[in-house]
Amino acid sequence: MLKIFSMEPMLKITLLLCCTDASLRKAIYAPPPDGLQTLSWQTGGDWADHPGTSLTTGKRISCQLVIQVVSPYPNFAGMEPLITYLLQFGYLTEQQIAQIKSKAQWKKLPKGASFSEAGKVSEEIGYVTEGVCRICYYNKAGEGFTRYFVYEDRFAADFSSFRDELPASEYIEAVTDCVLLVFSKADFNYLDKVVPGWKDIFARITASVLESKMKAAGNMLVQDAQSRYLHFIEYYPGLANRVPQAMLASYLGITPSSLSRIRKSLL
Repeated sequence: MLKIFSMEPMLKITLLLCCTDASLRKAIYAPPPDGLQTLSWQTGGDWADHPGTSLTTGKRISCQLVIQVVSPYPNFAGMEPLITYLLQFGYLTEQQIAQIKSKAQWKKLPKGASFSEAGKVSEEIGYVTEGVCRICYYNKAGEGFTRYFVYEDRFAADFSSFRDELPASEYIEAVTDCVLLVFSKADFNYLDKVVPGWKDIFARITASVLESKMKAAGNMLVQDAQSRYLHFIEYYPGLANRVPQAMLASYLGITPSSLSRIRKSLL
């Protein structure tokens, strides 16, 4: 009797009975996601009648039971921050978590690349695991204006465009090399069918993001330039050193030269 405890549901367990005369017995067992599983290894037939004896030579042989546990989702590593984030906005069972992980895909976004473009429908939403993105727009002269920064453990997404299939009004660009976990529209809709409350979770995420944006915009209206900068470095530690000065100045609503003077005055 063999007992296997699995923290990850839907694992494929391969049992191999390897013998010295090259005989081989193999069984595949995919347990349901309820944690503790009990497997009864049955060699069957002649093996049960003649344990420890070769079927081909009749001689006693030594055998070893080898267990191979293989996840059907090889890229699960590193997804826990995403799950932790989602759990802040709703309840998920272990089976639902496994389904979410199976649909999340890793995506590398090089510095300067666009994740979403204004005028086009957003086909993906992405959770940033490494790097910094910015939400921005461009005027007719091609000058870029930064509205927000999105860094690790946050979603970089135009939820309205993604949800309602409407053209996005802004760009999402990689300020640094980024790594994201993304959901396509098809996979997002699939999860909506198999994970109760999936869209409710994202409705709460959207509301939380909107509230944060409104607070940030409100602070910007009543603060002078230096206070905006001090507020930024207090609430986003280290971020000011990860983004170009021109982008940070654009976000703060000041010129790069003004930002440079503020930084020097604080030294």
